[in-house]
Amino acid sequence: MTFRGRREGHAGRWRPLPLAILFASAATAVEAQEVRWTGTVSYSRGSYVFDAPTQTFAVFTGLGVTLGPVDVGGSLPLVLQNSRLVSQVGGTTLPTGGPDNGVVSGRGSGQTLGTGKGGGSGMGGGTGSDVMYRDAFQWAVGDPYLSATATVYEGDGLLRTLQAHGSTKAPLRDLDSGVGTGEWDFGAGGSAVASVGGTYAFVDLSYWWYGDLPELELQDGLGYGFGLSRSVLDAKGSVMVSFYGSAAPIASMDRPASLGLGLGYTPRLGRSISTGVVVGLSESSPDLAIYAGWSLRVH
Repeated sequence: MTFRGRREGHAGRWRPLPLAILFASAATAVEAQEVRWTGTVSYSRGSYVFDAPTQTFAVFTGLGVTLGPVDVGGSLPLVLQNSRLVSQVGGTTLPTGGPDNGVVSGRGSGQTLGTGKGGGSGMGGGTGSDVMYRDAFQWAVGDPYLSATATVYEGDGLLRTLQAHGSTKAPLRDLDSGVGTGEWDFGAGGSAVASVGGTYAFVDLSYWWYGDLPELELQDGLGYGFGLSRSVLDAKGSVMVSFYGSAAPIASMDRPASLGLGLGYTPRLGRSISTGVVVGLSESSPDLAIYAGWSLRVH
């Protein structure tokens, strides 16, 4: 399913609505039990399929609310980036080419695209250095994210939790912003956590519907993740190794794939911090990313 062009129909217009309905019904039916302030600070760097690297600093801050078995939340990113080659799509970043996305659409297998930097010839008929690539870092407020997670099973045995979740990216920013696509993205899926002793295993599956760029059709598809976590420091800390990947959103590129190592610490109930490093395994993923996050109960 796509959101633009000849195949666009009513489905492309109503997909974000089920999530909004879930927010509204949960908020009116149940009094909030917990409110959390959440955030993530990250840095990533990657050349992707281009001849010059893009560096991205991002700060996501937002609120999460527990409504019985349902958690709802929203966050808004503030992005500092030195090019328009990379856009925020769904729950990740992709090398769409931004305003010159038609060049990415026509890319041949294994081809490195010039950006007007590093000796490249420039994209879009020589406009690469003026339109696509910006040496100076520039701030931009990105598109907001909304999410909802419902716990359908919780126990103390081998299987600890089963959850269903949905999320959406609202198109407040367009391509010229250097961070957005001007289109809705919507994802839905589920996750499971199992435990043996102090070792936990998780698996997460999500299907994403992406809004297309003017000259680049993004392919809807499955995202997946799995990992192992071990409790340390009297169960207040954890060490986790994880793998994330997805079907190829951009037909001219390999599938995104990354491997991560993370550390978490919960000094007391309602407060937690985390940090980690992620290494890209394909041309669609950043070469390297580091992050730190927090969750603090405020009510």
